[in-house]
Amino acid sequence: MKFLILLINLTFIITTTNCQNLPVDTVNLARSKANDQMFSEANDLLTLYNAHNKDQYAIQLQAQLLYWMKEFKKAELMYEEGTTHYPNYMPLKLDYARMLYQLNKTERARVLFLEVLNADKKNAEANLSVAWIDLHNGHISSAKKRAQYITTIFPGNKEAESILTKIEELTAPYLKLKGGAYSDDQPLQQSFIEPEAGIYRSWLLSAFIKASFNQQNTEQAYSTSWISAGNKIYIGSTKTNIELAAGYFQGNNYQGNATWKILLTQKLSNSFSADAGTEKKPYQYTLASIMNPFLYQVSEAGLNFNKNNKWLGRVAYQSQHFDDGNLSNTTYAWLLAPLIDKKEFSLKAGYSFSYASSDKNTFTPKAALAPPYVPNKEVEGMYDPYFTPNHQYINAALISIGIPLSKSVSISSRVSIGFYAKADQPSLYIDRNGSGPFFINKKYNSLRYTPLEITSELNIKLAKQFYISGNYTYNSLIFFKSNSGYIQLKYLFINDKRK
Repeated sequence: MKFLILLINLTFIITTTNCQNLPVDTVNLARSKANDQMFSEANDLLTLYNAHNKDQYAIQLQAQLLYWMKEFKKAELMYEEGTTHYPNYMPLKLDYARMLYQLNKTERARVLFLEVLNADKKNAEANLSVAWIDLHNGHISSAKKRAQYITTIFPGNKEAESILTKIEELTAPYLKLKGGAYSDDQPLQQSFIEPEAGIYRSWLLSAFIKASFNQQNTEQAYSTSWISAGNKIYIGSTKTNIELAAGYFQGNNYQGNATWKILLTQKLSNSFSADAGTEKKPYQYTLASIMNPFLYQVSEAGLNFNKNNKWLGRVAYQSQHFDDGNLSNTTYAWLLAPLIDKKEFSLKAGYSFSYASSDKNTFTPKAALAPPYVPNKEVEGMYDPYFTPNHQYINAALISIGIPLSKSVSISSRVSIGFYAKADQPSLYIDRNGSGPFFINKKYNSLRYTPLEITSELNIKLAKQFYISGNYTYNSLIFFKSNSGYIQLKYLFINDKRK
C-alpha cells in the first residue's frame, strides 16, 4: 500500500512537471512554425493551448499570427482579451496599438499608445505614432510637442524630423496667386486673378484673406471684384471644424453688396464626416448674370466617406435660393472604389447620380415678340438671369487616375461620363388662343443627352517653400460646353531655424 501511494505521488509529480514545461514547448514550437511561414499550423497549436491557459506570451503570439493571416476581427478580439487579462503587460498593448494604427482605427490606437506612454514616457514608437495620429487629425500643437521631445532624447530621428517638416508646411504663413481663363459657347469669355494669404496661429486662429478680380467679355467687357476674409476654428483635435468668412462683391455694372459664409464640418469616425453650410455669393454663370450681377444663397449638407484615400464617396443635398423666391434643389451621390493602388499608379472607378429641379423655370425669350407672327414658330430663348434645371437626372460613370512621377511631381485626371441622363428641356414658340392676340408659349420635351466632364491636374513641388499647380477642365452640359484652366503659385514662409 505504501509503495502504491508512493507510485501515485511520483506519477503526479512527473505529470505536473511535464504540464508546466508544455506551455513553453508549445509556444516555442508555434513560434518556430510562424518563423517558417507555417501560420495555420502555429495558430492551431496556440488555439488548443489558449483554450485552457491564459498566458500573455501565447496570447500575444496568436494575435500577431491572426493579423499576419489577415484575420483582423479575430486578432482584435484576441488582443482585447489579452489586454483585459494583462493590463500591465505593455508589449501586448503596444502590438495591439500598432495593428489598430495600420488598420486606420486611430482613435482606439491613440488611447493604447498613450497607456504605453504612461508606463514608459520615453517610448519613441508610441510617441511618434501618437504624433502622426494627432497630425492626421489636425491636432498640430500636440504632434509638434511629441516630435520635438523625440528629437531631444533621440537626436537625428528621421521620423520625428519628418513630422516637424510636415507641421512647418501646414502652419507656415502662405501666399497664393492663381490666374486663369474660362470660355463657353453662350458665348462667354472670362479671365481672372485670385491672390490669397493665410496664417495659422492656433486651433482658434487660422485666418485668411483672398480676392478675385474678373474680366468678362460678352458683347462688351465687364469687370468684377470680390474680396473676402475669414477664419477657421478647429475644436477637439479637429473633430469639429468651423469656417466663417465675410466679404464684399462689386462690379462696374453693380454697386456692390456683402457676402458671407458659414461651414461646419464634423468628423464622425475614421472614415466618415458630415458637413453643413450656407453661403451668400455672386452668381456669374449666364450671360444675363454677367451683364446684371446679383447675389444668391447656396446651402448644402452632406455625408463624406474616405477610407484610407482609397474608397471615396459623398451623399449631399444642395439648395439654391434666389431673391425672387425661386428655389433650385439638387440631390447627388457618388462613390469611387480602388481598382489599382500602386505607388507609381492608382486607378479608381465609380458611379454618380444626381437629380435637380427648380420651382420656377427662367427660360425666357431673347427678344420681345414682333411680327411676322407665324403660329408654332420656335422662338430663341435664354436663361435669364440664372439657369434652372427641370427634372434633370444624371447617371454617370467615374474614373480617377493618379500618377506620382516623383516625390515632387504628380499628375491626375478625373472623368465623369453620363451614360443615362435626361431632363425636361423648355422651348418657346408662337401661339394664340383662337382669334386672340399672339403670344409666346412654353412647352417641355424630355431630352436625352450625354454630359461629360474631364479634369486634369499637375502638381509640382519646386522647393521646400514653393509649389506650382495647373488645372484644365472641359465640361459638356445640357446648357453649354465650356473650357477652363488655371495656374497657381504657392509660397510658404518657412523658417529654416526651428524653435
